[in-house]
Amino acid sequence: MFFRSRRHRSPRDNPRAAEHSDAGNPEATLRQTQQLQHWRRSAQRVTRAWNAWLAAEPRDRAIRYRVLMGALADEEKAAAEVERMIDLGDAGPCVATTDPGRTGLGAR
Repeated sequence: MFFRSRRHRSPRDNPRAAEHSDAGNPEATLRQTQQLQHWRRSAQRVTRAWNAWLAAEPRDRAIRYRVLMGALADEEKAAAEVERMIDLGDAGPCVATTDPGRTGLGAR
């Protein structure tokens, strides 16, 4: 008991996970998962666009920059949706039990 790691806590030990009414609702869980996946994919597009902009020849930099700005705008929209989902208390155990340090979804 004294040597139990705090990083590996059971979801049932999390009081936030128990208070969500849609925790057992598969449609809500699917919607949450889809929103998180969309955010993750948009963040990956930002990374790819950034790398392409950095590697671009001078004549191609303007177009790569516009692609980067578009990817950033899409990622901001996806992040705002996830934030809205969390703020509305619609996150359920999908978000409440996720460790952002392990998934890359949170800031360090």
